[in-house]
Amino acid sequence: MKKWLLISLLLILGVFLASCNSNNEEIGEAESEEKKPFTNSDIEKTNEMIDFLNEKMREFENKANNAIESGQIKIGDNERLIEEIQGLGQESVIQPFLEKYPNSLISKNEEDSSIPITVEPTSSESCTLGNCTYEKINVIEVDFDTDKSKEYHSRNFKITQLIFDNVKTLSKVEGEIEEGELRFVKTKDNNLVITSIPNIQLQTLYIDEMDSEYESIATDVPESEVEAEQAEYKKEVEETLAKFPKLQ
Repeated sequence: MKKWLLISLLLILGVFLASCNSNNEEIGEAESEEKKPFTNSDIEKTNEMIDFLNEKMREFENKANNAIESGQIKIGDNERLIEEIQGLGQESVIQPFLEKYPNSLISKNEEDSSIPITVEPTSSESCTLGNCTYEKINVIEVDFDTDKSKEYHSRNFKITQLIFDNVKTLSKVEGEIEEGELRFVKTKDNNLVITSIPNIQLQTLYIDEMDSEYESIATDVPESEVEAEQAEYKKEVEETLAKFPKLQ
């Protein structure tokens, strides 16, 4: 009788321990998921952001070319034309985008908060020697697959970046499809910031390259200088990061 009672107690204890382990694993997985900075909702939001950006880019292209055609933006002085086009781009693309997604684009110029747009000017003349008059501009639209993303977590700067390296852009001038990438970081208050995109000249962040540069110092300089060199590089990175809201 005692033997059967002992066996029964051991079986009950085994079931109890198995249940505890299972619960702990589930909790661990849930905690791991919670700690992962980028969620499925974030992935969906990146698509929403780029769709909105492409829409504004198309509107900007139409406004710019209508302004050139009507004489509101005069041709003849290419530098002046591009300057006026960029001003229109701030009004038509950058400002509406930042109103909808605050702090999602960071200017790389501390003295000027404008964020230039990459445009392709065209002319009916040959521009081979650079002596042509711009008569029209084309914008670059971005296409990417949200199913193909990866995350990179910095070992040294404790920031995670969402990367899409399957981005395609079409040059309307050359008629060629080029490949590029999109990069995002996430703020402490859960907003997304674009840190690399082919058609906007913003403040970039390449977290993986920062890690590589930081770690390469250990083999590129004398051992006695490693600590000081790494500290100096870390200071440079922190100065760049200071342009951004607090990041995850």
